Amino acid sequence: MPSVLLAHEISIAVQAAREAGAAARELQASVTVTSKSDGSPVTQGDLAADAVIRHHLALHFPADALLSEERPDGAERLGSSRLWIVDPIDGTSDYLKGRGEWAVQLALAI
Repeated sequence: MPSVLLAHEISIAVQAAREAGAAARELQASVTVTSKSDGSPVTQGDLAADAVIRHHLALHFPADALLSEERPDGAERLGSSRLWIVDPIDGTSDYLKGRGEWAVQLALAI
């Protein structure tokens, strides 16, 4: 049973993940790939899902820090007591192949 203390956070995370997944699914059939600075693939689906998640977290938890696989990391997160860790599409290789074996991942570290 989810902690009552985190019920709001869980509710927002679930809503954000569902909307992010829907946004990524809409783009999956016509996906194109570019590379991040480290050479790993990134798609429009990754970026769209990331934008949805960022919107929800900024709206509901503006003081929380965010670490996303799709954005450059910044030192400002190190001083925060709450950190959202996001992988907008975990399983990009399956996503690129049009398969359904991928997930939107969000975690809150306190």
